[in-house]
Amino acid sequence: MVTFSRRTLLKAMGAGTALHFLGCGGVSDADARFGRSLLPVVDQLDGGVAISAFPARLRRDGEGLLWIRAANPGLRLEFQAASATVVRFGLENLPIGARLSGTAEMVPTGPGAAAVTVSLPAGATTLRLESSATGLVRFAVVSDIHDNHKSFGAIAADIRDWNPEFVACMGDFVQSGRVAEFDDMMSQLGQLERGLYTTIGNHELFGGAADRFEELLGATNHFFSWRGVNFAMLDTGSSMIAPDAYPWLEEKLATRPPGPTLAFTHIPPLDPYGFRDHAFRSREDAEHFLQLLGEARVDHLFVGHIHSYEEYSLRGIPVHLCGGGGGQIEKLTGVGHHYLRVSVNPEAADPIHVELRQIGV
Repeated sequence: MVTFSRRTLLKAMGAGTALHFLGCGGVSDADARFGRSLLPVVDQLDGGVAISAFPARLRRDGEGLLWIRAANPGLRLEFQAASATVVRFGLENLPIGARLSGTAEMVPTGPGAAAVTVSLPAGATTLRLESSATGLVRFAVVSDIHDNHKSFGAIAADIRDWNPEFVACMGDFVQSGRVAEFDDMMSQLGQLERGLYTTIGNHELFGGAADRFEELLGATNHFFSWRGVNFAMLDTGSSMIAPDAYPWLEEKLATRPPGPTLAFTHIPPLDPYGFRDHAFRSREDAEHFLQLLGEARVDHLFVGHIHSYEEYSLRGIPVHLCGGGGGQIEKLTGVGHHYLRVSVNPEAADPIHVELRQIGV
C-alpha cells in the first residue's frame, strides 16, 4: 500500500481545491506568511542607535520620528548603542495601561499611543511592554467586519464603553482587498482607541493583498502572554495552518508560561453546521490541529469566517464562533451583528467568562 506524508497530501490537494477557496492561496503562500511572521523589523535612531522590534511594524511621521506599531503586547525592543545616549521614538497600538520596562519616559499622544524618551547605556538594551494592572484581564473579540462602517462603528462605541485592555480579531476587515479598503480600514480601527491584535482572514488574501495587511498590521501568526494569559493568533486564511507553523506552535505551547491559553483562527477547523465548506480544506489537517490543541490543554478556541454565532466544543475545547462584526449574517440563529466580551481571572478555578454582546443598528 502506498502512503503519503501529511505535508505531501496538503501540497497535493492545495491545487485541487484552488477554485473552491478562491483567493485563499495554497500551502506555499501560508508557509511564506508564517516565515515572515518570525522576522523582526529594524531601523536606525538618532546617534546611529540600531533598533530591532518584534512583533511590530515601523513608520516615520512627517517630522521623521520613528513610530513602532505593536502587533501584540509581547512587543520586544532591542537597542544597540555605541555609547551612552538618549533616543526618542513613538509607540502605537498599545493595550490600555501598558508601559515600557526600565526607566523609559512615556508621554501619551492619543489613545493607545505615546511618545517615548529612553536613556540608553553603551551596548545592548532590551525593553518590553508590561502592565501594573491587577485583577481580571478583559478584552473584546470581533471578526468579519467586511467594510460595514455602520455596524463596526456601533460595535466600537460599545467596546469603548466597556473599556477592555485591547481587542482581539480573527480577520476579514475588508471585502475585496483593494488598497483603498485597507486605508479606510485603518481609519475605522482608530475608533477602538486601544490596541487591536489580529490574524488574517481569507478576504485579506484576495488580489494578493496579504502584503498590504502585513505592512499595516504585522505578522499573521503570533503568540504572546499578557498578565498571566496566553494567546495564540494563528493564520488560517488559506483554510489551513501552514505546515511550517506546526513545530513553532508545538514549541510555543510546550514552553508557555502558566495560565489559561486561548487560540484564535479565522477559518474554523470544522464547520459547525456540517453542510457548508467553511472549514479547513483538509479533514486530516483539522484533526491534527485539534489534537495538538487538546494535548496542550488549550482552554478556548475563537473562530470567525462564518457570519453567525455559535458555542460548541471540539476535542473537549470550548469553541466560540464569532463572525458578526459587520458581514451579512448567514444563519438565522436570532443573533445579529455582535462581538464578545471576554474576562479572564488566571487565579480562578473557572477562569474564563465569555459574554455575547449583540449590537442593533
